[in-house]
Amino acid sequence: MSKVIPHQHRILVRIEEVEDRVGSIYIAKETQTKEQSAQVLATVLAIGPTAEIDRDRIKEGTRIVIAKWGGADIPGERLLRVINDEDINAVFVEESDNE
Repeated sequence: MSKVIPHQHRILVRIEEVEDRVGSIYIAKETQTKEQSAQVLATVLAIGPTAEIDRDRIKEGTRIVIAKWGGADIPGERLLRVINDEDINAVFVEESDNE
């Protein structure tokens, strides 16, 4: 199996699949809000050497929010995507990191 290494300022992420249901009730695509469809959650897998990010907060395993259509999908890997460092819209920070 090949290893994907992001080049320069790019970041490799795994897109998190969002449930389209609550309990046993399915949510129709038409009822999802614009924000739900415009943003996706992702987990950082690798960071390019020149990415301009806060490396104390964003590292492998960090959960982030990115634009749904940002970056480039990895061919043959449905949930892997390479994004630019400026495509990160938000970072999930653990409560202990906020102190």
